[in-house]
Amino acid sequence: MTDVTDETQDDLLLEHQLCFALTVASRSVVGAYKPVLDKLGLTHPSTS
Repeated sequence: MTDVTDETQDDLLLEHQLCFALTVASRSVVGAYKPVLDKLGLTHPSTS
């Protein structure tokens, strides 16, 4: 059995995961555009 180091455990934390950072960034962009899209009667990711 392999020992898991503290460093490995730290790497596995959610805030260290790229997918988490991308999700947070995506939600921030959508939130910034929401008022503009609402005025146009569009919802994200609607483009037509």
